[in-house]
Amino acid sequence: MTQRLEKVLNRASETADTLFQEVLGRKDKADSTRNALNVLQRFKFLFNLPLNIERNIQKGDYDVVINDYEKAKSLFGNTEVPVFKKERSACAFVVYSEVETRIEALRKLLLDKLLETPSTLHDQKRYIRYLSDLHAPGDPAWQCIVAQHKWILQLMQNCKEDFIKEQKDYINNLIKTEKEKKERSLVPSSVREELLHNVYQFLSGNPVVVDFNLTTG
Repeated sequence: MTQRLEKVLNRASETADTLFQEVLGRKDKADSTRNALNVLQRFKFLFNLPLNIERNIQKGDYDVVINDYEKAKSLFGNTEVPVFKKERSACAFVVYSEVETRIEALRKLLLDKLLETPSTLHDQKRYIRYLSDLHAPGDPAWQCIVAQHKWILQLMQNCKEDFIKEQKDYINNLIKTEKEKKERSLVPSSVREELLHNVYQFLSGNPVVVDFNLTTG
């Protein structure tokens, strides 16, 4: 009697397992899906961050980009949610890698803007602050100073070259005028000698004093 009862109970248990195994399996899958959706809902800003960064960069809202990036770094590095721990899922890793790629592009963009010349002091201070907040390599402030120094030197060189060109043109005009006057015998020899002397002095790199009070004889 006892053995028969045991067999009946075993068959009932097996039948119950067969009936509810699929239901229990579906419940486990549903729980896993629900947990994943909860994580996505809780951290949806991270998954939307690459697109938001791109949009805010295009609008010039760099402060918003920096704030979101700092929030993402804090969340991704310190969260206790399993999907974001050291054994991070491939999906989360890809998303965060995409964020870092866009931030690196932003660093380059801001550095290019910082090194543009001419630029206002307000813009320079703003870009230096952005780069510092994004932990850009190097020293943005010093890079800006070096760029401004090179730009000023180039301006001075251009000014020098323009001045020399103007002086050469002026001397050439004097020579041309002297030649024309000589051909017409309108210029005394003393004036011609003075002009030629000044030309020689200029070409030799010496100071030139032009006397505009010379009169023709």
